[in-house]
Amino acid sequence: MLQTHVDNSLFIFWEIMLNHQMLETA
Repeated sequence: MLQTHVDNSLFIFWEIMLNHQMLETA
């Protein structure tokens, strides 16, 4: 249960990082 929560948090964090890079390069 905790592992799934951690995986989801990392996934959300990674999505934010990718979106941030896209905004910077745009």
